[in-house]
Amino acid sequence: MSIGIYKITNKENGKSYIGQSIHIERRWEEHCRPSASSLISKAIHKYGKISFSFEILEECQIEDLDLLEQYWIQKENT
Repeated sequence: MSIGIYKITNKENGKSYIGQSIHIERRWEEHCRPSASSLISKAIHKYGKISFSFEILEECQIEDLDLLEQYWIQKENT
C-alpha cells in the first residue's frame, strides 16, 4: 500500500490532475469506476482510461499529504 501524491494526465490534451491518497493504486481504480462523479473521473469516462497516464509523484507519511499535495500542484501548475 502506497501513501502519497499522484498525477493523472490526459494524453490527448495534456491537462493534469494532482491528488493524494493513503492507498494510491486503489485511488486510481476508484477514479476509473463508472459510478465516480469527480471531474477527473468524468474526464476518464469521456476520453477512456487508455487516454490517461497515471504516476506516483512521491510517497510520504500521512501527516505530510496536504503539504506535499499543495507543493506538487504548484510545481506542476495544475
